[in-house]
Amino acid sequence: MLFQATFQCLGAAAAASAVQVPSWSEGYDNSNVGGLIFRLMLPVDSPNKEIIGFAKFLTVLMSLSVTSNMALTFYSFSLNMQTIHRWLAFIPRYLWSVVVTAV
Repeated sequence: MLFQATFQCLGAAAAASAVQVPSWSEGYDNSNVGGLIFRLMLPVDSPNKEIIGFAKFLTVLMSLSVTSNMALTFYSFSLNMQTIHRWLAFIPRYLWSVVVTAV
Protein backbone atom coordinates (compact mmCIF):
# COMPACT_ATOMS: atom_id res chain seq x y z
CA MET A 1 0.00 0.00 0.00
CA LEU A 2 2.81 2.39 0.87
CA PHE A 3 4.59 1.55 -2.38
CA GLN A 4 1.50 2.37 -4.43
CA ALA A 5 0.80 5.60 -2.55
CA THR A 6 4.38 6.73 -3.10
CA PHE A 7 4.12 6.33 -6.87
CA GLN A 8 0.73 8.01 -6.95
CA CYS A 9 2.22 11.02 -5.17
CA LEU A 10 5.16 11.07 -7.58
CA GLY A 11 2.77 10.96 -10.53
CA ALA A 12 0.71 13.81 -9.11
CA ALA A 13 3.87 15.86 -8.53
CA ALA A 14 5.06 15.24 -12.10
CA ALA A 15 1.70 16.21 -13.58
CA ALA A 16 1.46 19.34 -11.44
CA SER A 17 4.99 20.49 -12.28
CA ALA A 18 4.71 19.69 -16.01
CA VAL A 19 3.27 23.15 -16.58
CA GLN A 20 6.45 24.82 -15.33
CA VAL A 21 9.01 22.79 -17.32
CA PRO A 22 8.68 23.56 -21.05
CA SER A 23 9.91 20.19 -22.35
CA TRP A 24 7.56 18.29 -20.00
CA SER A 25 4.66 20.50 -21.03
CA GLU A 26 5.45 19.90 -24.70
CA GLY A 27 5.59 16.15 -24.13
CA TYR A 28 2.24 16.18 -22.36
CA ASP A 29 0.62 18.39 -25.00
CA ASN A 30 1.84 16.20 -27.88
CA SER A 31 1.40 12.69 -26.46
CA ASN A 32 -0.56 13.02 -23.20
CA VAL A 33 0.70 10.95 -20.25
CA GLY A 34 3.04 8.77 -22.33
CA GLY A 35 4.81 11.84 -23.66
CA LEU A 36 5.15 13.25 -20.17
CA ILE A 37 6.66 10.02 -18.85
CA PHE A 38 9.06 9.93 -21.80
CA ARG A 39 10.15 13.53 -21.21
CA LEU A 40 10.61 12.88 -17.48
CA MET A 41 13.27 10.29 -18.32
CA LEU A 42 15.29 12.67 -20.48
CA PRO A 43 17.76 15.19 -19.13
CA VAL A 44 16.70 18.81 -19.56
CA ASP A 45 19.85 19.75 -21.50
CA SER A 46 20.15 18.15 -24.96
CA PRO A 47 20.16 14.34 -24.49
CA ASN A 48 22.16 12.09 -26.82
CA LYS A 49 20.68 9.35 -29.01
CA GLU A 50 21.50 6.50 -26.61
CA ILE A 51 19.55 8.14 -23.79
CA ILE A 52 16.59 8.84 -26.08
CA GLY A 53 16.51 5.22 -27.25
CA PHE A 54 16.71 3.90 -23.69
CA ALA A 55 13.96 6.27 -22.57
CA LYS A 56 11.74 5.02 -25.41
CA PHE A 57 12.45 1.43 -24.37
CA LEU A 58 11.54 2.18 -20.75
CA THR A 59 8.34 3.97 -21.81
CA VAL A 60 7.23 0.95 -23.85
CA LEU A 61 8.13 -1.37 -20.97
CA MET A 62 6.07 0.73 -18.57
CA SER A 63 3.07 0.77 -20.89
CA LEU A 64 3.15 -3.02 -21.21
CA SER A 65 3.41 -3.47 -17.45
CA VAL A 66 0.37 -1.24 -16.89
CA THR A 67 -1.65 -3.38 -19.28
CA SER A 68 -0.70 -6.60 -17.49
CA ASN A 69 -1.60 -5.09 -14.11
CA MET A 70 -5.01 -4.02 -15.39
CA ALA A 71 -5.80 -7.53 -16.65
CA LEU A 72 -5.90 -8.87 -13.10
CA THR A 73 -8.31 -6.13 -12.06
CA PHE A 74 -10.61 -6.86 -14.99
CA TYR A 75 -10.63 -10.58 -14.21
CA SER A 76 -11.40 -9.85 -10.56
CA PHE A 77 -14.27 -7.58 -11.61
CA SER A 78 -15.72 -10.28 -13.85
CA LEU A 79 -15.54 -12.83 -11.05
CA ASN A 80 -17.28 -10.45 -8.65
CA MET A 81 -20.01 -9.69 -11.18
CA GLN A 82 -20.77 -13.40 -11.42
CA THR A 83 -21.25 -13.67 -7.67
CA ILE A 84 -23.74 -10.79 -7.42
CA HIS A 85 -26.71 -12.66 -8.87
CA ARG A 86 -27.35 -16.15 -10.20
CA TRP A 87 -28.27 -15.09 -13.74
CA LEU A 88 -25.07 -13.03 -14.06
CA ALA A 89 -23.09 -16.27 -13.67
CA PHE A 90 -24.28 -17.44 -17.09
CA ILE A 91 -22.33 -14.66 -18.82
CA PRO A 92 -18.74 -15.82 -19.46
CA ARG A 93 -15.95 -14.03 -17.60
CA TYR A 94 -14.15 -12.93 -20.73
CA LEU A 95 -17.26 -11.00 -21.81
CA TRP A 96 -17.26 -9.13 -18.51
CA SER A 97 -13.62 -8.23 -19.12
CA VAL A 98 -14.53 -6.89 -22.57
CA VAL A 99 -17.34 -4.82 -21.05
CA VAL A 100 -15.03 -3.33 -18.40
CA THR A 101 -12.44 -2.52 -21.07
CA ALA A 102 -15.09 -0.77 -23.18
CA VAL A 103 -16.23 1.31 -20.23
